[in-house]
Amino acid sequence: MLCDLRPWLLDSLGFMIEQLESAKSPEDQLAGTDAAMGLIPFLRCRLKEDQNLSAQSAWGLHIYIDADHYKSVWTAKANLAPDEFSKWADELIGDLKALRDVVATPPISENEEAAN
Repeated sequence: MLCDLRPWLLDSLGFMIEQLESAKSPEDQLAGTDAAMGLIPFLRCRLKEDQNLSAQSAWGLHIYIDADHYKSVWTAKANLAPDEFSKWADELIGDLKALRDVVATPPISENEEAAN
């Protein structure tokens, strides 16, 4: 049985952020990027469980989770010069943190909405 989607996503996004933070060290750039990228197939699969989270993730992570391009995009980014990579990693970390905030705030249910 799969665990609940939101806690899993929060853990996964946290892991990706940690890996990208460590990848900003030139000696860990390839390994950290590869570890973060390794979650993409699982992320794509699990996001099928919730259309809203899937749409928000696609909006926030666009090309980084696209089934046809994510491997080539992540690989190209992993091979950037350290300064360029660090800038890219910071931008992606910002996007991942924003997505984590969205995931951490569950939508108002119809019952709660009707009560207000």
